[in-house]
Amino acid sequence: MTNKEKIKNKFYEGIVLPVDDPLEKGRYLVHIPELQFIDESKTKPGANAYNGVWCWNRLGNFSRYTDIELRDQKKSNSFGTYIPLKPGTHVVVQFKEEDYNTGMIVGLVSYDKPPNNDRDNFYLMMATDKSSWAFFDETSENFGLSFHRGRSNVWGDEEKVQISKSTGTVAEIHDDKITLFHHSGSYVYVDGNQISLRIGGSYIKIDANNINIYAPNNINIDSGSMVNVQDGIANGADPGQKSNIAQPSLDSVNRLNERDEDMHENIS
Repeated sequence: MTNKEKIKNKFYEGIVLPVDDPLEKGRYLVHIPELQFIDESKTKPGANAYNGVWCWNRLGNFSRYTDIELRDQKKSNSFGTYIPLKPGTHVVVQFKEEDYNTGMIVGLVSYDKPPNNDRDNFYLMMATDKSSWAFFDETSENFGLSFHRGRSNVWGDEEKVQISKSTGTVAEIHDDKITLFHHSGSYVYVDGNQISLRIGGSYIKIDANNINIYAPNNINIDSGSMVNVQDGIANGADPGQKSNIAQPSLDSVNRLNERDEDMHENIS
């Protein structure tokens, strides 16, 4: 590193190094090739192979108050946003003064294409090294959020929003209906005309005029007062009766799983 270089208010590209801040202030050690050189003498396994400057992370506005501020001003402990930086990340560094101790990380540099090759319409909002990510895709007009390799997911477009678990349990919300799927095959369906529920071979359907209940074995009604059936006779349901409750579109769940696999393959 040279002392002749005027660095105040200039911007430099650097690379985040895998070194923890010894002062535990959240700083990152950044190697700046334009100002620094590789130290070939540091060959010990796990040691820092580069020279670097300690820089503050200015990519968010996260703030943590001191104990005095918390006591005197009755403030909450912390607030704001924070973006962690992984080793190897290309960053933009700016120095506030002619002092290498005033470096601030003010931006990121990406040399990779978007996961779906659409530079102008694909917005990757977040991606982690454990394959969690969030995106907006203006080309296909959908969005998604996935946590830890698809263990929990949220997908949506202008027609529906889906929330799913990797076990196969899915909640699907449309403009005019809601369906809840359980991986056992049970589901609940709700629209403006009916509510349907199925568990195994039993089902309940409720609409504006009727309540249909069927169970392959017994139907039990317990009440602390009288159960009254108006204008009708309670008879046993025909075991051969076919349920006409609304069937949810399971193909949407299959499409969800296919999109999830494709996105994880592209982003990972």
